[in-house]
Amino acid sequence: ELSEIYEEKPWYNKDPFARYLAGIIHELKGNIDGAIIDYMKAIEAYSEQNEKSLSSHNSTSRIPKSLILATAQLAKEKKRTNILRKLKNLTPWVNIDREQSDKRKTGEVIIIHELFNIAPKQAKNIFIDTERQIIRISIPFIPINSIELPNKTGVKIGKDFYHGELAADMNDIAFNCLEEKRGRITAKSIARSALKSIATEKARKELG
Repeated sequence: ELSEIYEEKPWYNKDPFARYLAGIIHELKGNIDGAIIDYMKAIEAYSEQNEKSLSSHNSTSRIPKSLILATAQLAKEKKRTNILRKLKNLTPWVNIDREQSDKRKTGEVIIIHELFNIAPKQAKNIFIDTERQIIRISIPFIPINSIELPNKTGVKIGKDFYHGELAADMNDIAFNCLEEKRGRITAKSIARSALKSIATEKARKELG
């Protein structure tokens, strides 16, 4: 049964942030069609991961609004009405038409930076009393809420503060990748402990 479960594609089989970056590069080079393709693949990958996520984070916050609006702007320029319809279906919480009308024709600066560390993997010990001995099973876990992120990050220019967006939550990625393998990891830990227990009991009987 475990083999059948893990034959499916892993949770992190696509990298939406990498697609987002690829789209930015295409756009900077003037390849608008390529940018639209990669932006949409990034949004679809974010959406797919949100649906399958095992954490309790707000899924809508995982798709950067800047990515959604950039895709909408390019699709509008290219008159890709099918892309706009699909985009609105995938991101109903963003009022694309209103956001675009509020946006002035200004320049754009893209800043990518890393913030804080990934939550460390820890071990949870489970003890089983078999009367003759106590078996310890160690199960790894990642405390997803162990790191407090700041309320805001961005760039301050004069008195104006420009908010940044989270494009890749490494804590969440690590948490989901580990939780996805929880059944297999637990089964292997139990099997190892059982074999160790059998070997110990055999040695006790033979050697006294």
